[in-house]
Amino acid sequence: MLSQQIANLYRASVVTADDGEDDVSILHVSDIHLNPLGVEIVRQLATQFRVDAVLDTGDLTSFGSPVEARIGDLIADIPVPYYLAPGNHDSPEVRQALATMPNVTVLDRSMVEIDGVRVLGVADPTFTADNRVGTAEATAEKQRQAADVARLTKARRPDVLAVHDVALAGAVAATCPWWCPATATSAATSFTTAPDSSASAPPAPPAWGRSPWPPGSTTRPRCCTSPAGDW
Repeated sequence: MLSQQIANLYRASVVTADDGEDDVSILHVSDIHLNPLGVEIVRQLATQFRVDAVLDTGDLTSFGSPVEARIGDLIADIPVPYYLAPGNHDSPEVRQALATMPNVTVLDRSMVEIDGVRVLGVADPTFTADNRVGTAEATAEKQRQAADVARLTKARRPDVLAVHDVALAGAVAATCPWWCPATATSAATSFTTAPDSSASAPPAPPAWGRSPWPPGSTTRPRCCTSPAGDW
């Protein structure tokens, strides 16, 4: 089975952290594009690796039709909280419908705390699936809003910034220790809450961005895998 092959890949590649009570594991996924197999793989990985939450950085749906929000019925079977920073294929109607699902929290310039790890999610400001907005226009809008995202990040001081498009995080480098755009695809990351903010973080995999760890932070990355690829 494909899901078992991916699980085996994670088992082989993950850097195992100590199983201490302070460990926090977050499964990062993106670009599921209405694929029920993708949701099933997420469910199996979340269960097998006993993650604390799933962080989806967008394009959970494909065409923006409100009926696509019914994929939330499948997400309800995932045994941990599911946080979504919507992408450019997730229409406003889909975002609103998904926000009513019991296991889904839609992040739109809002922050959640996952066992001590502060995650700020910024929804993609564009919707391009209906081709009314072109790629160049959408990218320009995200770049225009990047400064606002940087100011928000500096004010809220999250441990992780979740966006769909890296263009939104273009001005964040000096204000957030980790940011995970959808181009990071799927990765399992473990964090450890610790008072020693001077402890150095391990090297980030290529798909994750990492900034200098800010003074006074109480949470630091413990380990993470390389991405397994889009679905």
